[in-house]
Amino acid sequence: MSGARGRAGNTCRGSSRRTAKVGVTLFAAIAALVVVVAASSAAAAKKPPPPLVEPTHPASCGSQPIQIAFVSALANTYGQAIEKGLRDFLATCSNVKVVDFDTGFDSQKEFNTIEDIATQGTFQGIAFLPLDAVGVIPAVQDAISHHIEVVNFNNPVGNDYETVVPHIPGMAGTVLEPQYQRGVWLAQMSAEACKGVSNCQIGFIGGGASSAEVAIKLGFLKGMKAYPNLHLVAYSQSGQYLPGPGETVAEDFLSAHPKLNIITGSGDQMMRGAQLAIANVGKQKQVNIVGLGASAIGVAAVEAGQWFGTVITQPIDQGLLTGYVLMRHILNPSLPPQGINPFTYTHRTALLTKAVLKQTHFVPQWSG
Repeated sequence: MSGARGRAGNTCRGSSRRTAKVGVTLFAAIAALVVVVAASSAAAAKKPPPPLVEPTHPASCGSQPIQIAFVSALANTYGQAIEKGLRDFLATCSNVKVVDFDTGFDSQKEFNTIEDIATQGTFQGIAFLPLDAVGVIPAVQDAISHHIEVVNFNNPVGNDYETVVPHIPGMAGTVLEPQYQRGVWLAQMSAEACKGVSNCQIGFIGGGASSAEVAIKLGFLKGMKAYPNLHLVAYSQSGQYLPGPGETVAEDFLSAHPKLNIITGSGDQMMRGAQLAIANVGKQKQVNIVGLGASAIGVAAVEAGQWFGTVITQPIDQGLLTGYVLMRHILNPSLPPQGINPFTYTHRTALLTKAVLKQTHFVPQWSG
């Protein structure tokens, strides 16, 4: 009996020691798990939220005939890509008709066109590219008073260049990547292209006199302030969003500023012209090109090492999302206004360089 008691007592003491060891091990495991979970949570907190699910067609087309006016510079390849996105989105709606109105880049013609559409009484929606952000407001208000849903794309309406918030009461919405931010991105990419250059001289080609150009320039000048080596030595609004005029402006820049380091501007089309001007004087190694648009031509030039980079824009997505906002508000006019930045749906870097191209599968959304 005493032996039995002794064995039982020894067993209890051994069990206690094993239990203690297990407890220590378990505590260490739990502590390690807490550290891992905390680290994972911290890492997750740093990740950007997943992109929204981009709508590809209307949830409903309604049952009544719908007419939408598309008001833009129809010969412009960028505007054509936006229209393609709009039409693709509405393709499943046999009751919806999109009618084109070509204004070129004439702000007064655009104003008159929207006024005419408002008085016709046959349109339920207007999608348009604002040329004069403030001057067009009375025409937009007139359309709204005729119960027409209005969405602006690419360029702002009103004097807020930095956000996508619709500021005109009664508007259905705004779909754009803020032009101001595009200017900031152009400055950032120019800084990348000028690393190691103490006095980086930049020539900037704008497409014309418009509120969009004002916003881009403001953003560019703001962005430059972070880089003391950047100096804007030449600026012109005579590029017309075309290669020919862009080449002419670039020739003038290169003649007046023989030590120029960068030519950039508000459209890839004009950078095509700048590329020709730079090649004509044999300064491809001295002068970098920074484009805006990430067009097919621009992306090919970046990949070939002919341009340093181009800022991404998404015109087809703009058109698609414009159609989305318009249809929602045409079918339900009581909805609150909606402002959308296409980058919300992608979380894609805006600065497309050769290095970024190697890491991504970027597909251009317009020709250039």
